[in-house]
Amino acid sequence: FLLKKALKKADALLYFSEGMAQNVRDIYPKYAAKVFSTYLPISKSMDKTIRDIKLKDSNAKKNSVYSGGFSDRDFETVIRAFTSTDIPVTIVCTKTHIFKNPELITNNFTIVRDVSEMEYYSLALSSNFVVIALKNEYSSCGQMLFTFCMKNGIPIIATDCYGTRDYISNNDNGILVPVKDDRAIFNAYQKLVNDIAFRVK
Repeated sequence: FLLKKALKKADALLYFSEGMAQNVRDIYPKYAAKVFSTYLPISKSMDKTIRDIKLKDSNAKKNSVYSGGFSDRDFETVIRAFTSTDIPVTIVCTKTHIFKNPELITNNFTIVRDVSEMEYYSLALSSNFVVIALKNEYSSCGQMLFTFCMKNGIPIIATDCYGTRDYISNNDNGILVPVKDDRAIFNAYQKLVNDIAFRVK
């Protein structure tokens, strides 16, 4: 009701995902011309961020995983995927984030809280793989990290949802996995580690 009322009154309705925008166009064809998406928000400031990052190769850990972010992130699924393994995993979250199952955070995990933008992207660059796990299929988050990884050739494993489909073609420029599927994340990780040609592509 509220969405229909907004569409009736507004000149335009913006979504951060083409998938979300198309869904609204389908539901309210009468107002379809008012619905737009603003996906692919690659900012010019990101190029400056990349140039400013000073990264030493010695900081990189072999086959390490990075999972960071502050919007709608599903760190619990990432933790389940890699708990009790010897795979180094760095998770970047807010200072107030509470982990539901802290007992699953084994010694291979490093939890980092409240970092600067520079540190956030530096940690991503120092990892071999990035996992962007979101909480549900309607999420549209993580776009800046997607584009950062793509610019820097870091393989991405991400939840298959509205926002990620705007950026990732499955098994082409990233791997999409079902929501809350820790086994699928781990299998995707193993595929990237074991299939060098696929990883390079």
